[in-house]
Amino acid sequence: SMSACLLTMDDNHFLVEWLAFHYHVCKLRHLVVAIDPKSTTSPLPIFDRWKGLIEIEVWEQGRFLTDQVQFEEDVQDRRDWYSKEELMPQLARHRTRQAAFNVACMKHLKGLNKGWIFLTDTDEFLHLNQAINDGESDLYLPKWGKLFPSNPIIKQSGSVSEMLKELRFPSKTYKLDHACVPLVRRQFSSRETPTTPDTDRRQMLADLKLRGDAFQTFRWKR
Repeated sequence: SMSACLLTMDDNHFLVEWLAFHYHVCKLRHLVVAIDPKSTTSPLPIFDRWKGLIEIEVWEQGRFLTDQVQFEEDVQDRRDWYSKEELMPQLARHRTRQAAFNVACMKHLKGLNKGWIFLTDTDEFLHLNQAINDGESDLYLPKWGKLFPSNPIIKQSGSVSEMLKELRFPSKTYKLDHACVPLVRRQFSSRETPTTPDTDRRQMLADLKLRGDAFQTFRWKR
């Protein structure tokens, strides 16, 4: 199983699908969440649905930002270093806060002897990327499908966590020196995928009385 660290702010419209998706493909069983203090909505009713399935910890800001003076200095350092953040101070504050949370969260989960941990946002979904370029750059890894030549696990429950079990470090083949895997983002365009284009998926959604266009992972697949 896997654990995750997640910052959220008024993301309830994403969280319902995000939790179900990662419970399935990553076997997500432990989640640490920090809710942005500017949030106007609460995700707690959504988290309540997962009691007994995912252990969810909700952290207050004081759990990971214990030194306000140091925090302000770190924000200024980012503004001095990144020109974009000099012009957007709220972005600098968000990213400084995000970094502090991620570090504290990873230390906490390591102390609990958890295995794989992923750091992500509610509009990002972990998926086996079958379209990875086999280039020379370290950002591009050989296709994960080579790990499972006779077993296309991408549609099976736990596909991501099962793939990670196969990794050994260091790995010259997959250009990984240590157990920290950079995730290549697969960008999606503004063109929507036709709703439930295949018969099997259309029938599945009909049986469950669900709309395909209500799911991010169905709408944006191009």
